Amino acid sequence: MPAAPPFRGRVGLLTGCLENSLLAGMCIATAKVLAHNGFEVVIPAEQVCCGALPAHLGELELARNQARRNIDVFQAAGVRTVISDAAGCSGHLKEYGRLLSDDPNYAFRAARFSENSRDSTEFLAEQLPLRGPMRRLELRVTYDDPCHLIHGQGISLQPRELLTSIPGVHLIELPEASWCCGSAGTYNLTHAEESNALLMRKLAHVKAIRPDVLATANSGCYIQLAAGVREAGIQVEVLHVNELLARAYGLIQ
Repeated sequence: MPAAPPFRGRVGLLTGCLENSLLAGMCIATAKVLAHNGFEVVIPAEQVCCGALPAHLGELELARNQARRNIDVFQAAGVRTVISDAAGCSGHLKEYGRLLSDDPNYAFRAARFSENSRDSTEFLAEQLPLRGPMRRLELRVTYDDPCHLIHGQGISLQPRELLTSIPGVHLIELPEASWCCGSAGTYNLTHAEESNALLMRKLAHVKAIRPDVLATANSGCYIQLAAGVREAGIQVEVLHVNELLARAYGLIQ
């Protein structure tokens, strides 16, 4: 996707598994916001799963092979900074250096790849103030911290800074925002009862503060929370932080 002038740089975007198959709108929003802010967005078709889920399940050789493939693909595409809008993926990209530290052919390249990987909210916050103009979104917004972002990468302030940069957005803090929503990679599949208990606790807080939008920054959390509010009948829209930015820019509906 070409950058809106003036040009500020060239970045790669990892589309991931869930985004590519179920949440394409999230990736489109991320790419459009990056492009609007002057970054050419390269999305190599040959990229594969980041490897987080195989790593979670102990399939480390598969995870290493996927890491090698992505390093090769993004390097061939000529991009240095690789961005993901899913906290689980961006967190795992930063683990490539450790994952391949014993591989004589990839150790150095993997370490460099991890050093140059960014979560999309982290990268966009580094660009603040973002380019205008933005239209006003008169919305009460709350934000739920994905575990892979706040605990895994130490990123919590940046998504909130992006949300409050949108004119008209009133950010309401969600009680226990740093608590897991129950998604946790494959946890909601392998430990469904415990996962649901965490989700119900989270939704009780959402219901109590009555936001218009529940924002997050991870695909697994997005799916978990969206299903939860729908089944509970809570009138709140679940969106990625970047989708709100894209709406403010008028890039998506």
